Amino acid sequence: MRQLFILLGISLSINFYCQTAEDYYTSGNTKRDSNNFQGAILDYSSVIEMNPKSIKAYCNRGKCKLNLGDYQGAIQDYTKAIELNPKYAKAYSLRGECKVDFKDYKGAIQDLNKAIELDSKDYWVYYNLGNAEIGLENYQGAISDYTKALVLNPKDALVFIARGNTKNKLGDKNGACMDWSKAGELGNSSAYELINKYCK
Repeated sequence: MRQLFILLGISLSINFYCQTAEDYYTSGNTKRDSNNFQGAILDYSSVIEMNPKSIKAYCNRGKCKLNLGDYQGAIQDYTKAIELNPKYAKAYSLRGECKVDFKDYKGAIQDLNKAIELDSKDYWVYYNLGNAEIGLENYQGAISDYTKALVLNPKDALVFIARGNTKNKLGDKNGACMDWSKAGELGNSSAYELINKYCK
């Protein structure tokens, strides 16, 4: 009888400490949200070990790697997610955003256009596409992309700031000031600095 209780205790202990892929994924998200990117990477890696086809774990691990400056590691994770599901728009979007950050503007545009082809409702893709166009000095193209982003989400102050900056670069002071004013109304305090500098 004593042996039975010991075995039962061991079994309960094993079950208590045995984490599932879902547990690691949830833990990774919590760590990522509190900026513990290294800890989150370890958790997402555990998910991938248990479930090598977890596209979201690859994407989230890629985001954490990017936050730690590991551009190549992030690209590899996004690419793996795309290999697992070539129709997953978010992976193209994330890889495109990563390429913008590291000035691979042509590669970014290719990925972001693919993301739009798969899901044209994600406003953030258009925002990043605009940023890539800025990198290539295609300012009219950038304004067009920022405008598309604002049609989908007219409450993102950051997009108004970006479009205002681009209009200002092209000499459209009135258009720039209107965009910055809208960004200010939406709660972006840096908009007022731009207004004070350029709109007086």
